Amino acid sequence: MQPLFSLLPLTALSAVCLVGCSVHSNNPPSAQSPEPAPHRGVFVTEGHDTLTFCGDGQSISWHLNTASAGHPSSGQGTYAFLFHHALYRYDLAERFVIYQGSETIEQFSLSPAHPCSDTLLILTRFTSGDSQDLIFHKVAGL
Repeated sequence: MQPLFSLLPLTALSAVCLVGCSVHSNNPPSAQSPEPAPHRGVFVTEGHDTLTFCGDGQSISWHLNTASAGHPSSGQGTYAFLFHHALYRYDLAERFVIYQGSETIEQFSLSPAHPCSDTLLILTRFTSGDSQDLIFHKVAGL
């Protein structure tokens, strides 16, 4: 009976370590720099997809040659950079969403390995188990 009791503290310690290591934070990454200004200007891909940001942190117009099925390929609306479901700064966000009214037009993932900047947006769209990267470069200001 004594060997079983000697394993009990070790088992309890292992369980605590496993639980502690598997807890995932829902908090956004902390920023080590001031929040960047909203995007302003025209961003274009090699395939001529276009995003035009008005500079107010909300308004956008778009033309996407590769629009998702059932959504308009061009239009005007609003956008948001999100962490989980909350608005967050674009350089640390995990998603980029375009809206027209209350309808979600496009939704893209953002990679922490390639954060958005004021001149570059790398957006990833997942469809039918496949992914497509759209690399937007700023070509003009407003």
